[in-house]
Amino acid sequence: MKKIVTNNWALKLFAVLFAFLLWMVVVNIDNPFRNKPITKTVAIRNEQVLTDNNLTYTVNQSRTVELTIPVRTLSYNSVKAEDFNVWVDLSEWNSVLGNVPIHWEYRGDKRLFDSDSVRLSTQVLKISVEEMQTLNRNIEVELVGEPAEGYAIGSTEVIPSKVEIRAPESIAKKIAKVVAVLDVTDASSDVSSEVKLTVYDGNNEEISLDNEKITISAEAALVKASVLTINSVPVVVGEVGGVPMEGYRYTTWSCSVERAKIAGSRAAAGAITSITLDSELLDVSGANEDVAVELDLNDYLPEGLRLVGMETSKVTVTLHIEPLTNRTFDITNDNVDFLHRRDNQEYRLADGQTLQLTVIGLKDDLDALTLSDLTISINVEGMDPGLYTLPVTVVLDDAFSLQNEINAMVEITLADEESGGSTSSASGSTAAPESRPAESTAASTAAKPTAGESTAGSASTAVQTDEAESTTE
Repeated sequence: MKKIVTNNWALKLFAVLFAFLLWMVVVNIDNPFRNKPITKTVAIRNEQVLTDNNLTYTVNQSRTVELTIPVRTLSYNSVKAEDFNVWVDLSEWNSVLGNVPIHWEYRGDKRLFDSDSVRLSTQVLKISVEEMQTLNRNIEVELVGEPAEGYAIGSTEVIPSKVEIRAPESIAKKIAKVVAVLDVTDASSDVSSEVKLTVYDGNNEEISLDNEKITISAEAALVKASVLTINSVPVVVGEVGGVPMEGYRYTTWSCSVERAKIAGSRAAAGAITSITLDSELLDVSGANEDVAVELDLNDYLPEGLRLVGMETSKVTVTLHIEPLTNRTFDITNDNVDFLHRRDNQEYRLADGQTLQLTVIGLKDDLDALTLSDLTISINVEGMDPGLYTLPVTVVLDDAFSLQNEINAMVEITLADEESGGSTSSASGSTAAPESRPAESTAASTAAKPTAGESTAGSASTAVQTDEAESTTE
């Protein structure tokens, strides 16, 4: 076997060379075709045909095409991709079919390949045409982050305030807003910054401005934000008008918001100590139950101040109405103070009578009321010994009133007498008691209270003998 390989090696080498030369001769004589694939990107020509008519286009398929070129074998490497141009002419756009034919050309020697047999992977390019639209949008400022504690963001300003956008109709109709985002994290003074604009659709998704079909008059804007001082103040109710239904009393008010945060300049915010709600709606006329009134805090803020940290500026004020009840006290001689008495006379309720005093008020106040909180008196000024029917004066706290006026039978005797008869101090003779008409002295009644708290008036030491409680109709 070794001899077969090594013997006559020169002859064998000659045979190989001869075969190669023979192949070269055959190729040069026949020079057959070989298919050469070339990939190109389709160029777009005559765009002004559309733009002059306020139109634009969108390519709806890949712009890459493959040319299959039958090239002579000897010229295979001479045919290069860069010598080919592939394009479409938009003036040939077929509005019915929505496409435009693809053309190609070769800038070299076309004898190197069979130009009539060149094949394209696709003969047309699918293109949709639509109108261009111009629209104006105000620039919205979006704040991110929180200012420093005790501060709030006030007004914002953006320059320019609006932009002009030109885009294909399919994109333009999606544009919902243009936003400039300003970071105010830990700000304690006014903030100013130039920020990039972002365009969003109705789903709050960003629309890229990298699309060459979209133009915008400004890609950035200068955004300014003022920083305000915060002051927390109580919300109080002013005057409440009207009188509730008989048997009821307005006691107090409550508000759904006890304190509100207001923001403004340091001087303006610091000058406010409370928000006072005054309204004609705060009226309890004829009410027999709580009255609820909705008010807007913004209506009570001075110019230059605004609310912060509240979802709504509306608050509900409740005017509380409670029913009145009554309580009856038994009044004895020890509970009565006889005014302007004479030192040589004695004064007492005749026949050991017990007076019944009915006081009207709120249940909780009446439960806490005792006889020592009342000042009960009878005026006996200038009266001689005898029996008299006299009015009883009762001094009450403003939280209470008397159900009705009361009178008492008062017996006046000389200090040295042991019986009910009267003896003249001048002559010592016995005389019949002198009866004088009762002087008209009105009992003191209470005015309407404001909070249901009672303050006892001055009173003489008294003993409560009997207490009864009932409900005033």
